[in-house]
Amino acid sequence: ARRELAGRPDIPLERCSEIAQESRGNSFFVHELVHHTLMVGGPARLDSVIRERVGALPERAQHLLTAIALSAHPPTSAVAAAAALLGGDVRDELRALIAGRLVRTHEGTDAQELEPYHDRIREAIADGLDVSASTTWHAKLAGAWEASGAARPETLVTHFRGAGNLASTTRYATIAADAAERALAFQRAAHYYRLLLAVDVPSQQSRWQTQLGDALANAGRGREAATAYLDALKDATPDTAIELERRAAEQL
Repeated sequence: ARRELAGRPDIPLERCSEIAQESRGNSFFVHELVHHTLMVGGPARLDSVIRERVGALPERAQHLLTAIALSAHPPTSAVAAAAALLGGDVRDELRALIAGRLVRTHEGTDAQELEPYHDRIREAIADGLDVSASTTWHAKLAGAWEASGAARPETLVTHFRGAGNLASTTRYATIAADAAERALAFQRAAHYYRLLLAVDVPSQQSRWQTQLGDALANAGRGREAATAYLDALKDATPDTAIELERRAAEQL
């Protein structure tokens, strides 16, 4: 920062420290903050500088970048373009985003995947959206990912929940929990059972509490498993209640 501002004695040296701290040591962000200081003057927040850069992009490139930034999993260009409702070829927009160091690519399992150049770009874009815009984007991403046939269930859970679609959230959270259990990832399965308790209908609460208890028991978290089993007693039949109490006692 000192080197880039060396020719401007009117800018106080303290500004260099401010830029270094705000950039968190990322040289690209140092350059962007210095450029903002030279062009606009005064201290700058990186989030504001990023949003200014994004706002200066052509509309199609802005929409493509927003889809990439909000996606729960790095999308392909086809998924990002579908979510951004961009018909036709998006190679020009993508080249501009890569050249501007706003997006980077890496090779995925089946195709090239896209992600923001840095997480602070993702954060700045997400924080700049109001609730309504965020909900709309999640709905578009959910539709694009579902139509692609290549989405992980947890990706669809994130976007359908963000869109407020509880029925689809429940469907894919159930799939994600089952997949996690098959992979012996019991902590992750417990996460999805807790999510199902938050979004599914009351009549299913006992079922999810019981499965949460099983996942926690398999993860070795006995006290939490016992609590889940005892919480499942509310709507249990007498025979089921005896079994749940037995499991709870065993875990305790």
